[in-house]
Amino acid sequence: MSLKRGMLKKSNLALNKPQAQKFWLESQDYNQTQILQKTYSTRLSRAEPLFVLGCEHLSCATLGYRYKAEDLSAPVLETLNKENVLLHASDRGGHLTYHNLGQLVVYPILDLNFFNLNLRNFVCLLIQSTQELLKLYGLDSTSNEKMSGLFIEGAKIMSLGLRVQSGKVRHGFALNVRNDLDVFSRLEPCGHSEMMLTSMKRILKNDLEPSELFFEWTEIFLKRLYKPSIAQIKSEMDLNL
Repeated sequence: MSLKRGMLKKSNLALNKPQAQKFWLESQDYNQTQILQKTYSTRLSRAEPLFVLGCEHLSCATLGYRYKAEDLSAPVLETLNKENVLLHASDRGGHLTYHNLGQLVVYPILDLNFFNLNLRNFVCLLIQSTQELLKLYGLDSTSNEKMSGLFIEGAKIMSLGLRVQSGKVRHGFALNVRNDLDVFSRLEPCGHSEMMLTSMKRILKNDLEPSELFFEWTEIFLKRLYKPSIAQIKSEMDLNL
């Protein structure tokens, strides 16, 4: 397995914050990343409160823990069989989703309590960080209260599913970058038969590198995560007087 590891510098306003570790895993089998997530989750501590894993998955479908294969419609099961798509049972939330090469998958593994976050705060952080990334490429996206993820002109571009145990978060989101959407669109994405899908390539007519987007997204995410409050700024200013 090839790992590209980066260490992020601490900002002047957050010198007491530990460094975050990010790893680009290239193309990965789904089960392998699940093992890695659990491994890093057990390592979470005050010294290492955050790991960010990024990859492209080999073709597969995953189903959230609230659902079983028998809950899927006949057309979906037929498509999975016809396209030889392996279906994985996942312990994340959410319904059925599909992964393939060209799609950016990000797994932020962290302790919510360490960062004084609740699940709603964290979901907003993921959504807003991804919106900011898309905005860098001239894309305006919106969230939907009834459906998780992000949409551009009604078509879904980002899917989201998480698992929280004892305040520790695993799983994350998938962003359609340059992946083929044909199979995905026939799998009733997220349990919705009429769901439209889109990708950055489809809109921009440009082949972007998921690995580059991963590092750009991580920088945005960490700036937002470590953004000091007004009280923190005032306190640190007072200490420097």
